[in-house]
Parts: sequence; structure tokens; C-alpha cells
Amino acid sequence: MLGLETWQLEAMGQLALAAALGGAVGLEREYHGRAAGFRTHLLVCVGACLVMILSIHFERVFGRLSGQGAVRVDPARLAYSVMGGIGFLGAGAIIKSGITIRGLTTAASLWCIAAIGLACGFATYALALFTAALVLFSLLVLNSIERRIEGHWYKMIRVTCENRPDEIEDIGRLLESENVRILDVDFDYNGKDQTVTITYSVRFRDRSMAPRIYRLLSARAGLSSVRVD
Repeated sequence: MLGLETWQLEAMGQLALAAALGGAVGLEREYHGRAAGFRTHLLVCVGACLVMILSIHFERVFGRLSGQGAVRVDPARLAYSVMGGIGFLGAGAIIKSGITIRGLTTAASLWCIAAIGLACGFATYALALFTAALVLFSLLVLNSIERRIEGHWYKMIRVTCENRPDEIEDIGRLLESENVRILDVDFDYNGKDQTVTITYSVRFRDRSMAPRIYRLLSARAGLSSVRVD
């Protein structure tokens, strides 16, 4: 086949397996609307696999040399670079909104898929398949289990109102009456408009509470702006 050596044919199979595993994990991320989805995971896995293949091939080529002119090659060095460099790509998937951080799971899946690609390139197929199955299990099955566990959801609530102590106290009481735990409060006074912007760091018991709190505050007279992050 086009004069390809045996190791090159095997490498093509490794790259195809890496594409399949990366694509499988990427499909799950794509389905959930994440920025790093099908193509990103597939490309990361294939790229990491190719790096490992080339690392091993360097050893095949230069490892035969001997004497003072020999080139010393560490096949693991490129793999280390991949795992370190993938952190920059994962950082791009993380979004911080107020005190809420999104994208950590996607960043972790990118890091794992890079490791799976390296495993494919090193011809440890059983480990690559098993790890990919674990990643999919964590994303598909554990996600549904996690949603059933009672937890806490952290948000930032910003309201702008007249600078009157009774108004400020009423807003706080309204939040507490809805079982919203106020963790911290910041005030920003605008002397020109005689208004104050209050930023509440709060904790919900259920993420579905956020729209209800927004509606309650928006319907309240005296508030010129309401924002829930």
C-alpha cells in the first residue's frame, strides 16, 4: 500500500482509534452544548496520538546511532509537553461568571482525551478503551447521579435602588424569606443619581430558584435594575 512500512500502517490504525474515542467523548460534550465538543475532542485525541507515535519513531531512527554523534532521544518528553500544553486549551473552555465557574468538566475531559490519545499512540489499546469508557461513564451516568444529590448553587445578585435604608433592608428580608442564604453584601453608591447598587453573594439550595428570585425582584417597585449571575 503506497510502499508504507508496517509501523506506518499500524500508526494509521492507532490514529483512527484515537479519532473514534475522541469523537465519542466529544459527542457527549457537543450534545450538552459545550464549546469544546465533537471536533475539538477528536482533534486533541488524534494530535496527542500522533505526537506519541512520532516520539517512538524518533527512537527508531536515532536510537540506532552510536558514538559521540549519537542523538539522545527521550520519547516521554513530547508526551509531557502535550499534557502540559493541553492546559492552555482547557483554560479556554472555563468560563467564570461572578462566583460561578463553568467548563471545568469540559477542561478535564480534554485533558483526559489527550492522555487517551497518547495511550493509543503507545499501542496500549486496552487501557485507551477502558479509560475512554470511564470518561464516558463519568460524563453520562455520574452526571445524572450528581443532579440528584442535594447541593448548593452560588450566584451573584445585583440590584440598583434608591439609597434608603428601609428599601435596602426590605430587599434583604425578601431574599431570606425565599430561603436564599446571603453570604456577603457589597454597596456601590452613585451620588449623581442618588442610587445604590447592592451586590449580594448568595447560595441557593436549588438552581431552579434563580429565575423565581429574578421575577420577584423585577416585579418589585423601586428597583431600577436587577441582574442575577
